[in-house]
Amino acid sequence: MKLPADTYIQHATTGRLRLKIPSQKRNLSFFRKLQREWEGYTGIDRIRINPLSASVVLHYQKLPREIMAGMPSKYAFAAGDRRKKETVFQQVQALFHRADRRLQHFTDGELDLPTLTFMALLLVGFYQISKRNFTAPAWYTAFWYALNIFLKAKE
Repeated sequence: MKLPADTYIQHATTGRLRLKIPSQKRNLSFFRKLQREWEGYTGIDRIRINPLSASVVLHYQKLPREIMAGMPSKYAFAAGDRRKKETVFQQVQALFHRADRRLQHFTDGELDLPTLTFMALLLVGFYQISKRNFTAPAWYTAFWYALNIFLKAKE
């Protein structure tokens, strides 16, 4: 059965899926028809419908492809592709890798992000020395150390 376009996954864990179908709220015949159809699929343990909240809860061993094929296209991934979400570390790491690739492309491979950062910090260091500032490390030194730890952490 093709599900209405406003269908969305409200909650999903291994073996359990809650769908919301707002356009069918209070439509008992729609939910009973859906329940009868889906009960015939192998892998479904139990189906709970609640027309008042416009929801369907599936308990399953294996989510049938027929059910996922009926989902709106924005959920096509759910049929079997269960990629993990990227962690914050991976997102930030990807950001730095993209910046590094762009810099290398822009300079025809002659300069990369670590080299540029090294050169900038070296210049700032000489500037600090010229101002006779020999005290504690500046903020950029702390940032540089943090960046190095960050980038080396998961190599």
